[in-house]
Amino acid sequence: MGNKSYACSIAGLLDPTGKLFGSRIISRDDNFGCFDKDIKRLFPTNSKHVVILDDRPDVWGFVDNLYPIRPYYYFQTDDINSPEALQGMKSALSEDVRNSPVGEVFRNKNDLIELIDRECILTYFDNELEKVLSGLKEVHTEFFSTQQDTASILKKKKEIFKGCTAEIFSSVNEYTLYLNLLFKHHGGQTFSHGSVNKVTHLITTGNGRIRSVWKNKKDPVIDPVCVQVEWMHESIYAFKRLDEKEFILNVDDLESAQEEPDTNTASSSDGNHSNDELIDLEDSADTSNTTGEAFGSSDDSLYKKILDDN
Repeated sequence: MGNKSYACSIAGLLDPTGKLFGSRIISRDDNFGCFDKDIKRLFPTNSKHVVILDDRPDVWGFVDNLYPIRPYYYFQTDDINSPEALQGMKSALSEDVRNSPVGEVFRNKNDLIELIDRECILTYFDNELEKVLSGLKEVHTEFFSTQQDTASILKKKKEIFKGCTAEIFSSVNEYTLYLNLLFKHHGGQTFSHGSVNKVTHLITTGNGRIRSVWKNKKDPVIDPVCVQVEWMHESIYAFKRLDEKEFILNVDDLESAQEEPDTNTASSSDGNHSNDELIDLEDSADTSNTTGEAFGSSDDSLYKKILDDN
């Protein structure tokens, strides 16, 4: 969320006459923090007609009014504020600039513009907004035909993982908590000790490698399916549970893994298992990562990079 001047500038481009937004603009300066947005500050008396478009449901407190959208990246990197990403964007363009006289660079301006477009811009064929528009029209039609509030409509549409119980693994505890909340927000349940629900999905982030699953694997029908976290995200963006086969975790040693019997862990009477029984996860991600890195780096990294270069 930008500051007040930035928000007003963008609103001026989208609504030059002020007919759509008027003075109804909430910015970072009006909220409690950069990562805290409150629908009641926008609509304090009635939010039955409100639909929020955002790729971060957590900053809205996972309200039902939120319509999830895919994060938008203009450049060919998830985070242009990351020093590693900046170094990775070194290309033939920088070589041309360093090795060419200033005059020659300007004479080849059109070539440089074409090179920038080709090497920096992620895609010209992003149709995500068309998909979002189609979904919003469905919500709009149902809102006026059934007289339900938008929160109820969206809550029903987001029951994507209904009937699924997942155990989620990542190298960052805060990110694991976020993924658990995200899964439950979209109709699923997460594994907890003492739960009567059997785990249906093991979800992992990064390049994790599962060494063994269910030590006494006998019934493939009731055993959990092991998938990458992308399965969860893509299902959310599609508003339907996608086929897990496209996101199955590549575990070459899944069947051949041999484990020594562990006398310290045992199956419970209701069929649930401890974390040790469920999975032995070797995640290649650095455990020193922070939640900020999981969601996206701050501007500080870019400033540090500029200062270091100078």
